[in-house]
Amino acid sequence: MGRKPSCECGRCRKCKDRAYQRERRKDPAIRDLLRERGRSLARELRKDPVRRARYRDQLLERLDDPAYREKRRKMSCEWARKRGKDPAYREKRRKRSKSPAYREKRRKRSKDPVHREKLREGRKSPAYRERSRVASLRRRARKRGAVCDPQVLLQEKHAKLRCKRKCSLMITPACRLRKGITPKAERTIDHVTPLADGGPDICANLDMACRSCNSSKGAKPPQQYGRMC
Repeated sequence: MGRKPSCECGRCRKCKDRAYQRERRKDPAIRDLLRERGRSLARELRKDPVRRARYRDQLLERLDDPAYREKRRKMSCEWARKRGKDPAYREKRRKRSKSPAYREKRRKRSKDPVHREKLREGRKSPAYRERSRVASLRRRARKRGAVCDPQVLLQEKHAKLRCKRKCSLMITPACRLRKGITPKAERTIDHVTPLADGGPDICANLDMACRSCNSSKGAKPPQQYGRMC
């Protein structure tokens, strides 16, 4: 059962209480008090093993719900987008990147053999290569002034396309031999009208293709590899 919609009449006691709490949170002193209270509760929770185990079980139970995971992902993407546009946060990041302590920490971490081995192993994975390829394509598309959908919509479209099993191109002999059925590790995102030809980076211009067909197609327009738009 879903949650009941909250009342928004503005006249009942619950609505007045919510309005009062919203006004209280606008006061900086009240915000600091609530923040300190939350930190003290978190410290008590870390000290109590019974409450910590109960909280962990509740969190794991909520994470099993796909709707909750999707909601958290969208909230985190929206929060990161807003934070990236905040001038104060960008100035703070710029100052931190120029501080000697931060540079020394980055230098030590880059020389750590465990960290370097972890990076090397991660860059070998097909998922990392595919993310890097898509990010470079989006960067090139923005430089050419192509139309781009928001990142959240594109991520949802990518997830849906990777659930497809059949290649949309089927132009290589190996792909035709297996009738377009593509293993999960070989599924890639293809732009129907290539970004190199001014194609937009929008959901309507995306489709799933196997790695061999996508490489064979390259930056050819749909008319050259026998596909109708």
